[in-house]
Amino acid sequence: SVGDTVGDTVGDTVGDTVGDTVGDTVGETVGETVGDTVGDTVGEVVGVTVGDTVGETVGDTVGEVVGDGDTVGDTVGDTVGDTVGETVGDTVGETVGEIVGVTH
Repeated sequence: SVGDTVGDTVGDTVGDTVGDTVGDTVGETVGETVGDTVGDTVGEVVGVTVGDTVGETVGDTVGEVVGDGDTVGDTVGDTVGDTVGETVGDTVGETVGEIVGVTH
């Protein structure tokens, strides 16, 4: 009886500690993985959208001045798209990762 009580208490304490540690580790890993995936996807979509928009605008402007804005527009669009996509992707990824990490 005393052994059971002590055993239960010790078991609970150890279980809580180990459980928390394992939970945190698993949560972080899952959170990072999901966060990275979601971040990459969102980043790509946002990057392409923003890049296309900026590229078209710049391309049109340069095209009116120089005569051929497509090349310049594409280059600028890609650069801006990549930068914006990465930034947004990282932010979204981290946020989602933290949320998922906490819930797992």
